[in-house]
Amino acid sequence: MTAPAVAREEPPSIRRSRLRLLPAERYGAICAAALALVAGSLLFWPISDLPPMAAENTSPGGAAPEAGSFLARAPFDPLHRPETSTGMLPVPGGSMPPPVEAFVVNGFLLDGAERKVMFASDPSRWFTQGMDIDGWIVRTIEPETVILTRGSEIRTITYADALSGQQP
Repeated sequence: MTAPAVAREEPPSIRRSRLRLLPAERYGAICAAALALVAGSLLFWPISDLPPMAAENTSPGGAAPEAGSFLARAPFDPLHRPETSTGMLPVPGGSMPPPVEAFVVNGFLLDGAERKVMFASDPSRWFTQGMDIDGWIVRTIEPETVILTRGSEIRTITYADALSGQQP
């Protein structure tokens, strides 16, 4: 047979030590109480008692400039500066032909009397003299240049410009 378990009574020193807080627990309780005290005091702190901002100029450059009419207005106010008359922008037309700068020459075909030029805007088509491309007429195709005209405008694209992709 086994002996019945007897409940032992703890000595008083052990009982007292269980009621005590460890140093870390004690520090946490003190911090929580201090935080609650500060938060509670801020609830009753009047907002108007905040210290005023420093009004004097503390920059090393000296005194601040006088506040004239320029500084008195908002910087993004449309009336901040006098309006400069730039005129009206042109209204885009229905189908204005592109400028000659929009044309890039992809290649020349010079075979005896037959002369053709290919532009990047229409790479599947060769243009001969007198053909129209977006309102410009191919007037002359020379071994070194292509001359395009539109009304009284005359533009020349040279062979070097065609190779580099730059326009005059």
